[in-house]
Amino acid sequence: MLYERWSALPGWLRYASLAAFSGAAALLTTLILIQPRQASIDGAARDNQQTQARVSVLRHNLIASLASTKEAGRRIDALPDERFSAAELVRYAGGKLEKWQPESKPAVLEMLLTWEKLPAMFARLSGYRAMRLQGFSVEPADERLKLTLLLEMADEP
Repeated sequence: MLYERWSALPGWLRYASLAAFSGAAALLTTLILIQPRQASIDGAARDNQQTQARVSVLRHNLIASLASTKEAGRRIDALPDERFSAAELVRYAGGKLEKWQPESKPAVLEMLLTWEKLPAMFARLSGYRAMRLQGFSVEPADERLKLTLLLEMADEP
C-alpha cells in the first residue's frame, strides 16, 4: 500500500523522497556507528600519550639508576679492603639505621633509604670482602624503602 502511493507520485518527488530517505539513513549511520568509534579512538590516543609519558619517566629513572650504579662500581674498585661497619654503610647510603644485630646468625641489618641509593649501597656492600650477603628484602616504608639484610661474617670460623 505504501509502495503504491509512492509509485503514484510524480517522478521528481519520488527522487526527492528517495534522496531524503538515503540522507536520513546516512546521518543515522554516522551518529550511531561512526561517531562512538571515533570517540573511542580519541580516548585511546589520549591513553597512549599518557602511557608514553609514564614510560618516558620510567626510562629516565632507569638510566639515572644505571648511571649511579656504574658510578658506585667505579668508587668500589678504588676501595681498600676494609673492615665492615654497619654505621658507615648506612651513612654511605644516606639512610637511617633501624636495627643492627651482629650477634645473631646471620647478622641482621635494617635501614631506611631512598630508592635511588639502593644500587650504590649494594655496590658498596660488595666491596667488603669479610662480609657475605645471605639474603635481603625490600619493602616500602612511607617515602623510603625498608631494606633488611641478612649478613654472614666471612672471617668467622
